[in-house]
Amino acid sequence: MGTDTIRWVNKSRLLGATVDEKLTWALHMLDLKKGFARKFDLIKRSRFLPKEVLINFYFRVILPSVTFGLVLWGLCSNGLQCL
Repeated sequence: MGTDTIRWVNKSRLLGATVDEKLTWALHMLDLKKGFARKFDLIKRSRFLPKEVLINFYFRVILPSVTFGLVLWGLCSNGLQCL
């Protein structure tokens, strides 16, 4: 672009979504899976906390990370590659 060189990368993270060079969701889904596993493990290790605290954690941390990008994922139905 002009005098600047655009560097080729295999993946990039933009607005919380991981995009690979083929514009598939594979890397993004792997990142989500790892994140969910860490968060659910935290809930398991926190069973000593009151139930209300665990429910708050679920609704404030886990649920938003599930619903983030839901509109984009819905547009990618039927195996379409998009983003």
